Formats: sequence, structure tokens, C-alpha cells
Amino acid sequence: MREVFEAMEEWGLGEPKLFDNGTVFRVVLRRAAVTETLAKAEFAPTVKYGEEQLRAISVNAPSIVRSLESSGQLSVAEIARETGLSSAQVRYAMTALVRENVVHMIGRQGDRRTWYRLTD
Repeated sequence: MREVFEAMEEWGLGEPKLFDNGTVFRVVLRRAAVTETLAKAEFAPTVKYGEEQLRAISVNAPSIVRSLESSGQLSVAEIARETGLSSAQVRYAMTALVRENVVHMIGRQGDRRTWYRLTD
């Protein structure tokens, strides 16, 4: 636990919230505390694909990759909001981007809590 608190402090994140009701112990790490600077540093993209290469994967891939480059890690709903695409268009493009190893899926397919980020 000490390492978690130290890492959170080192990265300038809010202190974890601890909840113990006698039966269950929970720790909540607030994602909202991540600053834009931290997100860009953590997920700094390495340019692997050009616009034409991304378009060959999916017509909407370039706008999705640009969105992930600027924001780091996003859900389908957040990508849709940032790009103006529908959720279905984002999911369709994400399938191809994950298959081509351009994007990494964090979570499970079909789960709203799933996040996407550019591969390292």
C-alpha cells in the first residue's frame, strides 16, 4: 500500500480513498486527477503509421488515432464524442485497429468500462 501512495504522490495524483465496511475493503483511485500533461507523458505516441496507412486499416482510423494521441486513454463513448463519429463507427474501426496492433484494448469487448490506448 505504501508504494501505491508514494506513486500517486509522485505523479501528482489525488490520494487514494480507502473504504472498509467490515466485510469488504475497497480502494478508489481517481482517474479524474490525471492531468493532461501526465496523460501525454504517459502515453506519448511513437509515430508508426502515416495517414494513408491508417486509412487502409479503416476510413475512421486516422481521427481515432489522433484522438488517442492527444488524450492517452479513452472509452468508445469518449472517442465518439471527441471525433464526432457514432459509437458503432468507433467500435468497427477499433476492431481493425486492435487486430493490426495499433491500439491496445484494456478490458473486455462489449464492456462499457473498456478503455483503448495506442500500443507502445
